[in-house]
Amino acid sequence: MKRGGGAWRTPYFQMVRARDCRPEPIGRPEPTPHNGSVSTPIALRFGQRIRKLRQKRGLSQVEMAHRFGIDRGHISDLERGKKNVCLPMLEVLSRGFGITMSELMRGV
Repeated sequence: MKRGGGAWRTPYFQMVRARDCRPEPIGRPEPTPHNGSVSTPIALRFGQRIRKLRQKRGLSQVEMAHRFGIDRGHISDLERGKKNVCLPMLEVLSRGFGITMSELMRGV
């Protein structure tokens, strides 16, 4: 006898939609004794640092993309804090600007 499928045979935990299982948004971090106040997210601070370095050298995003071998849209997302940076990208950026990684991260 052929078994018929149907929603009534699906276990309940499989029917729960992913959005129903998402954790509540955390929101902004609370001030701690160590930081004293809530600062801007690190991705935004890093993006501001990249933009300042790029503008200091008189580069447009297109010129920087061409010289560094990075997509212009990715540079834009980094500068706006929409993307996080990874270690290989830190190395590409520091070499492109001709500075060390620690100098790249200064003030972030």
